[in-house]
Amino acid sequence: MKAPIPSVVLAARDDEDLQSLGYTSQLKRKLGQSATFAAGFALISVLVGTSVTYGIGWSSAGPAAVWLVLVVFLGQLMTTLVFAELAAKYPISGSIYQWAKRIGGEFLGWMTGWVYTVAWLIVAPTIALGLQATLTAFSPRFQLFGSDVVAATDPLYAANAALLSLFLFAVTTAVNVMKVSVLRLLSYIGVFAELAGVALLLVVLMSHVRRGPSVLAHGIDVTAGGTQAVGGLLIAAFLPLYVLFGMDEATSLAEETRDPRRNGPRAMLKALGVAGGLCFLIVALVPMAIPDLTDPHIGDGLSYVVNLLAGPVVGKVFSLVVLICIVCAATAAHALVARMIFSQARDGRYWAATKLSRVSHSGHTPIWATLLVAVLWFTALLINIAVPRVFSAIIGAGTFLIYLGYLTVSALALRSRLRGDWSTQPGHFSLGRWGLYINAAAVLFGVLACVNMMWPRAAFYGSEWWQRYAGMYVPVVVIGVGLVHYLAAGKRNRDVIPGSPTASSQPIGPAQWAATPPAS
Repeated sequence: MKAPIPSVVLAARDDEDLQSLGYTSQLKRKLGQSATFAAGFALISVLVGTSVTYGIGWSSAGPAAVWLVLVVFLGQLMTTLVFAELAAKYPISGSIYQWAKRIGGEFLGWMTGWVYTVAWLIVAPTIALGLQATLTAFSPRFQLFGSDVVAATDPLYAANAALLSLFLFAVTTAVNVMKVSVLRLLSYIGVFAELAGVALLLVVLMSHVRRGPSVLAHGIDVTAGGTQAVGGLLIAAFLPLYVLFGMDEATSLAEETRDPRRNGPRAMLKALGVAGGLCFLIVALVPMAIPDLTDPHIGDGLSYVVNLLAGPVVGKVFSLVVLICIVCAATAAHALVARMIFSQARDGRYWAATKLSRVSHSGHTPIWATLLVAVLWFTALLINIAVPRVFSAIIGAGTFLIYLGYLTVSALALRSRLRGDWSTQPGHFSLGRWGLYINAAAVLFGVLACVNMMWPRAAFYGSEWWQRYAGMYVPVVVIGVGLVHYLAAGKRNRDVIPGSPTASSQPIGPAQWAATPPAS
């Protein structure tokens, strides 16, 4: 039996591998496959996502929404398989940005990274809104403004969410500024809480099953018009679309992962697989367990279902578990966005790039990028206080931007395959001869998902024109601002930015990237 290779030797090998890709290692490699899986799974947070978005699926398609979970999962699996190949080829922090840059060129790479980063800056503050809903449901005392819990449309709701988010962002910032081992610990806590919460939910649902799986095949009439329309099913797809993303967190931490060429792809696929399976089970079991399929409050979400079936005590326990998952998901999202900003700043295409690419000496984490994320998130919540209806419309557009980032990378990978300049390394994750077909399926899914999410639906975005068309004009604004930033920031002297490509290891062209040898 071979003796295990010491971790110090593995880290040195991985750092040499990173050097061959043009970067000097600055971050500490403390994460194994289980830790990177935990980070990705915590960010997907199937319990939080399903709890928040279940009402969308139920009110739009009833029990039939479960089949949309399966469709979206298969589409995201195609995307993740493409990402797994890229993660094995380019194990670098800021994965989406780095992949797009390596196969699409500097400009397309930067714009993809910019859009993806802005998308998370828009979407992640909704976790704070989830914190508001969960805490006030747990106890009205957490409604710090006013004398009672207020509706989501009330300005006091947004103000209270902003105040609570101060504590949330303080935790996520502290964890991400400290050593990555602290992030690893919180990721493990998040996985344990997720699995415990899902187990509790499944036990409650399965112990109250009163009808068979046939209810999923037939569905129910949930629309005033009679039969379920295609439009209702398309809106119901938002349930899994809003849950099954973020798996790339496992590869965005590549420079803090041991043997990232192997562990990153496996962790990403495992995170999506477990999350997809659990989401399907939850959405399938709810209509089999609830007493009355015509109960108008089922669309309020899973907290109502748990309280209905198991009582308020179990309901509070469930809310407490969801609260822990919210904190862990927000921390994982913070880590993802900070690494994206760090990775782009290190290439000199940000204003204040030198500062944003700086790594703390004690924790070996991107400290200024981490602090910037917290400031921008809190600013977004202040906007929500001023104009909550505008903010809610922008959030929907933000999720579309995440899928646009996924689609761009998948499309660039497909272009590379069709040109014949796609290659993989022996011993690394590879789709083999199925790569072209899987990649094409990923692009097709990405196009359909993006069209569905940007479609101007009054039922989802709102009745005003600026709400309905948010999925169209917000991306244009984001891309326009990104273009101005790209041109105005100019090309920095990357030699002065620690960890950036040096004259002796300048980032190289596609032919050299494809030929980068694996870690041995």
